[in-house]
Order: sequence, then C-alpha cells, then structure tokens
Amino acid sequence: MCIRDRAWAGHHTLDTLSPAPEVAVTLVANLAATLCDLHALGIVHGRLTPGHVVVDDRGRARLCGLRGAGPGPIEPGPAEDVAALGRLIDLLLGSEAELEPIPEHRWGRKRWSGAQRRALLTLADQASDPDPARRPTARA
Repeated sequence: MCIRDRAWAGHHTLDTLSPAPEVAVTLVANLAATLCDLHALGIVHGRLTPGHVVVDDRGRARLCGLRGAGPGPIEPGPAEDVAALGRLIDLLLGSEAELEPIPEHRWGRKRWSGAQRRALLTLADQASDPDPARRPTARA
C-alpha cells in the first residue's frame, strides 16, 4: 500500500503480483525511467525491493518508500538502485531457462520470444554486476 499526497496508488506490489513477461518488461522500463529522473535530481532510493513497487489499477509501476531516501549514515549511490533493478528483473522473469514452444502459425502478432527474455536477463546480469563501476546507469 502506498499513499502519496493523499492519492491511492494501489494495493498490489511486486510481492503480490506475478506479471506476464510482456507486462514485467513495461514495469521494469517504468521503474528505470523513474530511477533515472530521481538520480538526475540527486536522489537515490536505496531500498528498491518488490514491496516498494506498487502497481496501480492501470498497470503502472509506482515507486514508494522514498521516506528513507537521501543522505544518511551510509549513503547508497545510484549504482545500488541499478543493482536492485537487476535483481527485480531476475525476480520477475526467473533466472531458469524456459523452452520456447513451436508456434502453430508462423505469421500474425509478434509474441514474447526467448531472445527477448535472454536479452533482459543479460541486462539484469549487467545491472547487478558485483563491481558498481561496471553497472550501467538507470538511463542506459
């Protein structure tokens, strides 16, 4: 649950939802954009966990838990937010390989592919690199 400026954000978090991969990608992209904006303002969330990502009734990700963000005894940097985002990607997509079924038809609407999933898991690996200097920025 997250209430900001007396507006209800929603009662589902990534702790309570298991979105389809196509939805998970959109949620992660929204979070990366939000983190990019926060980092540009000099704000680091520092506690990006599934429980701090609220999904509203329109399916948009809203980042909560900023009360503890900012300077503190041990100030986290933007790289820690990026690593946490990488861990969220792993959580949402799962890190185990998933076989791609053979489609009934070769034409039609583009479907979620194993290549897209692998690309996102590669991004998750880069984002959560043990060396913070090698992690991409939230913008990247």
